[in-house]
Amino acid sequence: MAEPIQIVKAIVGAELMAEKSERDRYLPQGIVVTVSRDYGCGGDEIAEMLAERLGVEYFDKQILESIIKAAPEHKELMERLDKQVSKIRDEIMHMIVTGKSASEEYRRHLINVVLGIARKSGVIVGRGAHIILAHHKVFRVRIVGSPEFCARRVAEKQHISLAEAEQWVRKANEEHADFIRRIFNRDINDPTAFDMILNTDYIDIEPAVDIILFAMKKAGFKIPEKALKVA
Repeated sequence: MAEPIQIVKAIVGAELMAEKSERDRYLPQGIVVTVSRDYGCGGDEIAEMLAERLGVEYFDKQILESIIKAAPEHKELMERLDKQVSKIRDEIMHMIVTGKSASEEYRRHLINVVLGIARKSGVIVGRGAHIILAHHKVFRVRIVGSPEFCARRVAEKQHISLAEAEQWVRKANEEHADFIRRIFNRDINDPTAFDMILNTDYIDIEPAVDIILFAMKKAGFKIPEKALKVA
C-alpha cells in the first residue's frame, strides 16, 4: 500500500482536461464508490473486494486519517491540493450546515482529500464521503445489518462473548453516527443520501459485491466485464 503522502502527490499530479469547465474538471473521471456501513455487517470486507473487482484503489478510514495527519508536514503539497479543489469544496461547505464543535481545518482537509480521490477512481469507506460527493456521479452504498447478526459476526471474529460484541457494535455505530452529525450535521441513516442500501444479515461478502456491481451497471456505470464475472 502506498504511503499517504504519495497518494496525495498522485492526486495533485493527476492530469486535468483542458477542455472541461472549471466545475466539470473536478467531477469523477473514473469509477468512484462510497461505502458507509454498520459495524460488524461486513462492510469493510465488501468494500475491499469491490475495489479489487473494479480494479481501483481502496481508501478506508485509516488511509484518509493518515493523509490528514500528514498535512502539517507537507504544507506546500496540501496547499496545491487545496487550490485545485477550492472552488467546489467551498460550494460543498456552503451547502453543509456544520456543527460548531467540528474542526474547520480537519473538515477542509477531509473534503480536499475526498475530492482529490474522486478525480481519479476508488472505493472510499466512511468519513462522510457520500455526503461530500453527493452531487457528483458516484455510487453511494450503505451496508447495514441487524444488531443481532452484526454482534454474532463480531463475537466470532474477535473471539469475545456475544454480550461484549453487542456493546462493541452499539458503541461503534454510535461513534459513526456522532462523527457524521458533528462534521456534516447529517443523519448517517438518512436513506435519501444513498443510491443503494444493502442488508447483509443473510448475504455473504461475494454475493453482496455481485449485487452492488449489478446495481451500478443498471445505474449507468461502465463496469469492466471481468468485474462482473464470478470465479
